[in-house]
Amino acid sequence: MKFVFFVITFIVLSSQISMSQTVDNLDIPNGLYLISELGTDTTEFGLIEERKAVIKFNYLIINEKDQKYNRILVDLDKYVPLCLEKPPEAVQQTEIKKNLVFSLTEKASEQLKVFTTNHIMQKIALVVDGEAVSIHKIREPIIHGQIQITTCSDNACEWLIVKIKNDKI
Repeated sequence: MKFVFFVITFIVLSSQISMSQTVDNLDIPNGLYLISELGTDTTEFGLIEERKAVIKFNYLIINEKDQKYNRILVDLDKYVPLCLEKPPEAVQQTEIKKNLVFSLTEKASEQLKVFTTNHIMQKIALVVDGEAVSIHKIREPIIHGQIQITTCSDNACEWLIVKIKNDKI
């Protein structure tokens, strides 16, 4: 009987630990985070390791009709802060689409170079205000200190620019 009580207590405590790191608007710095796992529900991830968090994916930027996932498990220790040299710039790509270009500070650029070199062929998420707004696969090291989001709509680009500007670059 004591064993059953212990097991039930362990399960309850484990679920509370997992849930404490599962949030919709996590107070983490804006930046690029290494993705550990993608999912549609917070329960898919099981027990969340320390220094990892499940965050919401915001489809506003990519506007995909087929939303394959809406929760992302990120590693809070493996990231590059979004420290910008200047405000993001929206560059017209097509009549209805824009690219959003971010120029990082010298220190953040060096961190990005090391981060992308160490995580080739892994997925990362651009996190703004505790939500992932885009996902990318690192194909090669980024050495020039600029990152961009391609093909975002006018409204999405403007929303993101305002969110980042309000963060006091």
